[in-house]
Amino acid sequence: MAVDVTSIMTELLARNRGPDPLNPDQRQPPDYGVVATLDDSILDMVLTFRKGATYCCMEWADHLPMFLQRWWDRLRRALVAHGITPPPRLEVRLTCVIDEGALFFDLSKPGSTRPGSYAFAPARAHRYQVSASEAGTCA
Repeated sequence: MAVDVTSIMTELLARNRGPDPLNPDQRQPPDYGVVATLDDSILDMVLTFRKGATYCCMEWADHLPMFLQRWWDRLRRALVAHGITPPPRLEVRLTCVIDEGALFFDLSKPGSTRPGSYAFAPARAHRYQVSASEAGTCA
């Protein structure tokens, strides 16, 4: 039976900090859309990069570093804190949705506000999927 873990994943992602287009010297929590369920050992998640919101990039690993054991440890602790006993081994199936008009660094255009910063450019809508297993590899 699938359990809604959207609030848990939203909580984990709230630790992320991304670019603040109004103040390049500060970082802000990104405005993700998140939907997540846990069914046995499979965490199925949709991470949406929303129209008009700013992000550094659309690469899943920058936002959900599933290649790090400490990320899996943090996920397990969050599940337990919410009364969910995690299975012996977890697998994440992630769908990243990029809304038309989500804003990302445009690495071809340095920002004018300070050296090393970049301008933002709107993305075209698309989606991609990845999966990762705890103590495993990403696909």
